Amino acid sequence: MFLVLVIGSVPGIITSIALPSIGIFTYDWGGFISAFGWIGIMSYSVIKQNQMNVKTVYSELLVVGMILLMFIGFFAV
Repeated sequence: MFLVLVIGSVPGIITSIALPSIGIFTYDWGGFISAFGWIGIMSYSVIKQNQMNVKTVYSELLVVGMILLMFIGFFAV
């Protein structure tokens, strides 16, 4: 997972921080693309290697979603 973190971070750091600091803004979009790739690789790693219980994470997301809907409904009235 550390290797994936490094591989996913380096393109974003280069295209979003290093190049704009020297005046090159052409490749600023590369950080966003590498973030999506990093999310995909991390998701695959978590699911394939059973590093987290996917059912637990899914149920937590559902609970957070229900809480958000409750607050939206509360403040929308």
